[in-house]
Amino acid sequence: MNKSEIDIDLKLVENCYHFNQQKLNRDVAQLAGNLELGSAVTVKLEGEELLVEGESDNAKALQKYFDKDNGLRVLVQQTVKLS
Repeated sequence: MNKSEIDIDLKLVENCYHFNQQKLNRDVAQLAGNLELGSAVTVKLEGEELLVEGESDNAKALQKYFDKDNGLRVLVQQTVKLS
């Protein structure tokens, strides 16, 4: 191995990705539940952002929360990088 190369355990990366994805899914589901959105909205991961599709005021509130929550943003960025 050359000096500039690093050994990466792909199974470890995959496990970290799945862990982050599960936490992200739980957090989004909990927030949607708190706002009583149920299946009224769709949340998509585009680039390094969570985007809410829905016209209700609660859907718009959820998008504002996503935009402002730094911890959630970091989790999204980590998940995207691990994918």
